[in-house]
Amino acid sequence: MAACLGRGRSGFGEWQGGAAKSVHSGELGCVRGRIRGAGLGASRWAPRNLPPLPLSPVPLHTVYIPGPLVFLEHPMQICCPACNQMIVTRISYQPGALAWLSCGGLALVGCWLGCCLIPFCVDAMQDVQHFCPCCNAFLGVHKRL
Repeated sequence: MAACLGRGRSGFGEWQGGAAKSVHSGELGCVRGRIRGAGLGASRWAPRNLPPLPLSPVPLHTVYIPGPLVFLEHPMQICCPACNQMIVTRISYQPGALAWLSCGGLALVGCWLGCCLIPFCVDAMQDVQHFCPCCNAFLGVHKRL
């Protein structure tokens, strides 16, 4: 049910019995219920029954969320998010965009008889994937291009 609080010349609307009541009787607000607080001497703010504050402070737990991890072309020492072990990553080389673009560029230049496949044999032209040596989870990739 959409709530409507009437705002009249003499004050703000208030909640009563599950429906909002208008403070000013001549206003088209919520139609149900009786009008409470109308008149010149009515308070603008209706008193609320608030729950008491807790006596003891609630303990807060600080959670640190690390930023994005940047992987490099060599093995790194990190804490594996899958097994929570301090590890040195195991790396694997896979052809990426740089290897494919270099192959296409060499083929366009005229090295199409097999020389264009050299970028797939050079580790410095390929992307580096990092894995956990304990649980074999994929951790991230270093893209050359």
